[in-house]
Amino acid sequence: MVTEEHKQQLDRDGYCVVRGLFDEAETGPVRARMEELWNGYHDYGWPHRHLQTWDPEDRDTPGGNYRSGSLQLPSRIEAVFDDFTGNPKLVGAMEALLAGPVKRYTDQTIFKPSVFKAGRSFYHQDSFYWKLRPKVCLNCWIALDEVAPDAIALGFLPGTHARWRIQFHEQYWDQVPQHGRDGKTYQRKRIALDLVDDSQEDLISGGPGDAYFFTNYVWHRGEPNLSGVNRAAYAIAYQLDRDDNLLSEEEFDALMDGAPQ
Repeated sequence: MVTEEHKQQLDRDGYCVVRGLFDEAETGPVRARMEELWNGYHDYGWPHRHLQTWDPEDRDTPGGNYRSGSLQLPSRIEAVFDDFTGNPKLVGAMEALLAGPVKRYTDQTIFKPSVFKAGRSFYHQDSFYWKLRPKVCLNCWIALDEVAPDAIALGFLPGTHARWRIQFHEQYWDQVPQHGRDGKTYQRKRIALDLVDDSQEDLISGGPGDAYFFTNYVWHRGEPNLSGVNRAAYAIAYQLDRDDNLLSEEEFDALMDGAPQ
């Protein structure tokens, strides 16, 4: 499924899209389980290391427990997610694009319910969080529903990875803040808005099973969900199978642009 054109675009733009990498038989169980978690069908207590929620006190749900939104590392707690993150199609595509054997780095579900009409993320780089070397890791954002403008589509600023630098990120509050693993609401991070040229954005629509591969140095963001129905995606990152992928603190600081003095 990965072609030379995909490899060339990844090198040039920092991302590429493999259409229809997964079929409904593969994405369906994951998407259904995310909807169940949103409806409170689980027995996880709160706070929980892997679950996020908008209101941990609200148990007025079909399943009787709090509504879980996005999940961090869900592959560690439920087999349906673990099976999907290890899908041979995904591993094969990662090995083709990274040009070597790979191992899983992290995974996160993205669930944006219609009720909040929120969930826009701003431009950021994964390596600001992950502190990984250039060219050793790729993220794969997999659409589990139809995605489009105002319906959780992913946007990129092509070529922003080319210098392999890391831009300092500022903190901000979501329109509707979520509660994280320590039970408290948390702030997100973004590249300062005055550094972003929106006119250069590639905002890419797609359908269930489309796989968006991108380097952890390219600037990217997600649209809100104003579509009137719940929408979801799954982000899974792989890294080269070696032991020196992590930057030292000194190396990380040397790659940073715009850090406060």
